[in-house]
Amino acid sequence: MRNIFKIFVICIISVPIRETCIAQNTKYAKKSSTFLSIGCNKSSDIYVYDYEEIFTNQEKIELSNNIIKYKEKTKKEILIVTTPSIGEFIDIQEYANNIGSIYSTEVKNENIVTIAISVRLKEIAVATSPKAREILTDETCKEIINKIIIPKIKNGNLYEGIEQGLGEIIKKWDKG
Repeated sequence: MRNIFKIFVICIISVPIRETCIAQNTKYAKKSSTFLSIGCNKSSDIYVYDYEEIFTNQEKIELSNNIIKYKEKTKKEILIVTTPSIGEFIDIQEYANNIGSIYSTEVKNENIVTIAISVRLKEIAVATSPKAREILTDETCKEIINKIIIPKIKNGNLYEGIEQGLGEIIKKWDKG
């Protein structure tokens, strides 16, 4: 009976994965189900995917509004994704790179930055599309993480760290 139940659960769980846009576009789709809805979200103004539930509703709205204003002004897009798990990805950087790549393909925009955070894993990454990387180098992103975001998080101000990190990304991306 237990084996039948396990097979039933596996079948139910795997059906939505096969039906998502991302599952059709990446070999990693089965590795982490937390971001499966991102690739199908082309027409909405959702840029904060708080799967770890670390932000209040008001904080998500404020972060989203900042991203939306920037996108309207520049056509550049930023995603913020929180996750309790990165599945079988090597690290959160690979996870963030994959999300950004999938999203970039889905929305047909090559100017994408993805901020991925896992409080549970104590990891954070900023991934840039090749076009965004022309201005926001890996060095620049590491500097923003290490000098702005992490110190705020260590002081118990996670939202403030992400908000200020987002502001710094926007500021540096605008200079280029």
